[in-house]
Amino acid sequence: MNGLLRAFWAAFEPRETAEQRSMRLLRAHLNAQQRRQFDEHGWFDVVGGQSGRQYRVYRAYVTNVQEVGTDGACVQVLCFSPRGHLSFGDILLAQKVALELFEGDALAAACRWPASVVRRYTSLQFVLRAAGGTSQVDWAAKSALVPRLLLCGI
Repeated sequence: MNGLLRAFWAAFEPRETAEQRSMRLLRAHLNAQQRRQFDEHGWFDVVGGQSGRQYRVYRAYVTNVQEVGTDGACVQVLCFSPRGHLSFGDILLAQKVALELFEGDALAAACRWPASVVRRYTSLQFVLRAAGGTSQVDWAAKSALVPRLLLCGI
């Protein structure tokens, strides 16, 4: 009986959410400099495993990867993401690993924009606006476009 009560109350103890676990996993795979960049600026730099180019991965949902030049200025904006419904930290970690280990494949799958569109959006409002509207009526019609616009990569 005592074991059953413990099991019952254990179900109500606060637990780490999937988002918290994914961010912990991401931080575990960042080096000290990347963790500092992520904490201070909301982005971290990654060196491409094949070309040696530098990429900056921002804490955002869309168009969050930038190729940066030697002067730190944006060269181009990239959008690629793993398929499936993953937690935010898992997406950032997948992008980091893809650039470090499978850079050519990641770039082949990425949607690209010129550096002049360097704006980072963290809400679906921008995606819907880009799809042609943001009203409640439009939401149902445009929501089918969201997976295509967000998951334009691997």
